[in-house]
Amino acid sequence: MADPLPPFPTAQDLIRPDGKVVIDDLLEVLRLSRAELALALDLPEEALSERSRLETPETQRRLRDLIEVLVQVVPWTGSFSEAYAWVSTRPLPSFGGRTAADLLREDRVETVASYVFRVAQGGYA
Repeated sequence: MADPLPPFPTAQDLIRPDGKVVIDDLLEVLRLSRAELALALDLPEEALSERSRLETPETQRRLRDLIEVLVQVVPWTGSFSEAYAWVSTRPLPSFGGRTAADLLREDRVETVASYVFRVAQGGYA
Protein backbone atom coordinates (compact mmCIF):
# COMPACT_ATOMS: atom_id res chain seq x y z
CA MET A 1 0.00 0.00 0.00
CA ALA A 2 1.29 3.44 -0.92
CA ASP A 3 2.10 6.04 1.68
CA PRO A 4 -0.70 8.55 2.27
CA LEU A 5 -0.32 11.88 0.53
CA PRO A 6 0.77 14.87 2.62
CA PRO A 7 -1.87 17.56 3.27
CA PHE A 8 -0.34 19.78 0.57
CA PRO A 9 1.20 17.49 -2.05
CA THR A 10 3.83 18.72 -4.46
CA ALA A 11 4.58 17.67 -8.02
CA GLN A 12 7.13 15.24 -6.59
CA ASP A 13 4.35 13.53 -4.65
CA LEU A 14 2.34 13.04 -7.85
CA ILE A 15 5.12 12.18 -10.30
CA ARG A 16 7.42 9.21 -9.72
CA PRO A 17 11.18 9.58 -10.20
CA ASP A 18 10.82 7.85 -13.59
CA GLY A 19 8.52 10.68 -14.71
CA LYS A 20 5.28 8.68 -14.61
CA VAL A 21 2.26 10.32 -12.99
CA VAL A 22 0.70 8.44 -10.07
CA ILE A 23 -2.83 8.61 -11.45
CA ASP A 24 -4.64 7.42 -8.33
CA ASP A 25 -2.95 10.09 -6.21
CA LEU A 26 -3.71 12.79 -8.78
CA LEU A 27 -7.37 11.76 -8.88
CA GLU A 28 -7.46 11.80 -5.08
CA VAL A 29 -6.12 15.34 -4.74
CA LEU A 30 -8.34 16.63 -7.54
CA ARG A 31 -11.37 14.75 -6.24
CA LEU A 32 -12.19 13.62 -9.77
CA SER A 33 -13.07 10.35 -11.43
CA ARG A 34 -11.01 8.97 -14.30
CA ALA A 35 -13.84 9.85 -16.66
CA GLU A 36 -13.94 13.47 -15.46
CA LEU A 37 -10.19 13.93 -15.77
CA ALA A 38 -10.10 12.25 -19.19
CA LEU A 39 -12.81 14.60 -20.42
CA ALA A 40 -10.95 17.62 -19.04
CA LEU A 41 -7.75 16.59 -20.82
CA ASP A 42 -9.56 15.68 -24.06
CA LEU A 43 -8.46 12.06 -23.73
CA PRO A 44 -10.53 8.90 -24.10
CA GLU A 45 -11.42 7.44 -20.70
CA GLU A 46 -9.38 4.32 -21.56
CA ALA A 47 -6.26 6.51 -21.63
CA LEU A 48 -6.53 6.81 -17.85
CA SER A 49 -7.88 3.36 -17.04
CA GLU A 50 -5.87 0.96 -19.21
CA ARG A 51 -2.25 0.65 -18.08
CA SER A 52 -0.86 0.41 -21.61
CA ARG A 53 -2.61 3.65 -22.61
CA LEU A 54 -1.93 5.42 -19.32
CA GLU A 55 1.80 5.02 -19.83
CA THR A 56 1.93 6.39 -23.37
CA PRO A 57 4.09 9.50 -23.80
CA GLU A 58 1.07 11.59 -24.92
CA THR A 59 -1.07 10.70 -21.89
CA GLN A 60 1.81 11.19 -19.46
CA ARG A 61 2.72 14.55 -21.04
CA ARG A 62 -0.84 15.84 -20.68
CA LEU A 63 -0.97 14.74 -17.05
CA ARG A 64 2.42 16.32 -16.26
CA ASP A 65 1.39 19.54 -18.03
CA LEU A 66 -1.71 19.76 -15.87
CA ILE A 67 0.30 19.13 -12.71
CA GLU A 68 2.85 21.79 -13.72
CA VAL A 69 0.13 24.42 -13.97
CA LEU A 70 -1.72 23.27 -10.86
CA VAL A 71 1.46 23.54 -8.78
CA GLN A 72 1.75 27.19 -9.83
CA VAL A 73 -1.88 27.95 -8.95
CA VAL A 74 -2.09 26.12 -5.58
CA PRO A 75 -0.48 29.02 -3.64
CA TRP A 76 -3.44 31.26 -4.65
CA THR A 77 -6.16 28.70 -4.14
CA GLY A 78 -4.94 26.64 -1.20
CA SER A 79 -5.47 23.16 -2.64
CA PHE A 80 -5.10 21.09 -5.78
CA SER A 81 -8.85 20.68 -6.11
CA GLU A 82 -9.39 24.45 -5.92
CA ALA A 83 -6.50 25.01 -8.34
CA TYR A 84 -8.16 22.58 -10.73
CA ALA A 85 -11.43 24.48 -10.41
CA TRP A 86 -9.59 27.69 -11.33
CA VAL A 87 -7.81 26.06 -14.27
CA SER A 88 -10.97 24.49 -15.63
CA THR A 89 -13.50 27.30 -15.11
CA ARG A 90 -11.81 30.71 -14.86
CA PRO A 91 -12.05 32.62 -18.17
CA LEU A 92 -8.72 34.25 -19.04
CA PRO A 93 -9.23 37.73 -20.53
CA SER A 94 -5.87 37.60 -22.33
CA PHE A 95 -7.08 34.57 -24.28
CA GLY A 96 -10.55 35.64 -25.32
CA GLY A 97 -12.20 34.15 -22.27
CA ARG A 98 -10.85 30.64 -22.81
CA THR A 99 -9.77 28.79 -19.69
CA ALA A 100 -6.32 27.48 -18.84
CA ALA A 101 -7.74 23.98 -19.40
CA ASP A 102 -8.79 25.00 -22.92
CA LEU A 103 -5.23 26.12 -23.62
CA LEU A 104 -3.76 22.94 -22.13
CA ARG A 105 -5.96 20.89 -24.47
CA GLU A 106 -4.33 22.88 -27.30
CA ASP A 107 -0.87 21.83 -26.02
CA ARG A 108 -0.07 25.37 -24.86
CA VAL A 109 1.36 24.60 -21.42
CA GLU A 110 4.15 27.17 -21.86
CA THR A 111 1.57 29.86 -22.61
CA VAL A 112 -0.46 28.96 -19.53
CA ALA A 113 2.63 28.74 -17.30
CA SER A 114 3.81 32.15 -18.53
CA TYR A 115 0.37 33.68 -17.92
CA VAL A 116 0.14 32.23 -14.42
CA PHE A 117 3.66 33.43 -13.59
CA ARG A 118 2.86 36.93 -14.87
CA VAL A 119 -0.31 37.14 -12.79
CA ALA A 120 1.48 35.77 -9.72
CA GLN A 121 4.05 38.55 -10.07
CA GLY A 122 1.29 41.17 -10.04
CA GLY A 123 0.90 41.54 -13.79
CA TYR A 124 -2.32 42.06 -15.61
CA ALA A 125 -4.56 39.19 -16.59
